[in-house]
Amino acid sequence: MDKGGKKWRFVGIYGWLEAANKRHTWELITRLCKDEGPIVFGGDFNEVLYRNEIEGGAGKMRRSSSDFQNTVESLELRDLGYNGIWYTWERGKRKKNKIRERLDRFLASQSWCAAYPMAQVFHLTRFKSDHTPILLRCDGRPRGKRRKERRFRFETAWLLEEGCEKVVREA
Repeated sequence: MDKGGKKWRFVGIYGWLEAANKRHTWELITRLCKDEGPIVFGGDFNEVLYRNEIEGGAGKMRRSSSDFQNTVESLELRDLGYNGIWYTWERGKRKKNKIRERLDRFLASQSWCAAYPMAQVFHLTRFKSDHTPILLRCDGRPRGKRRKERRFRFETAWLLEEGCEKVVREA
């Protein structure tokens, strides 16, 4: 990408699901980091980075988690954090079998972080998926701040107002 004279690479990630193959994801990230220039990885890594990113289930770190952690540390990649709910994946309806994990994230090189110090990540509202969508804002502006456009918001209390139905029908 080239924005304002700054060139950098974005790599979308969908990490291997099978434990035996997860090393392929870490190897790919390592190979791509050997090229010069700022880089950011984003997507579903299919692995947690830290123990506190798991709730429910066995709740223990997997071998592939430590391999992921070692890859991130050795390449000096930075987890860009998030705004919103902490988890990005959820399975199970009942409390006893519910599992939540932070599998989706953005990781960036030191040079990318230096070029975009105001970058922010947002965990958006999940809809019809077991994954939460994630959004990276490079400009540091808060999400939802629009310049000219004002959003219409319907208030349920208006239904109690006489003539509300007429106004809606006419609109």
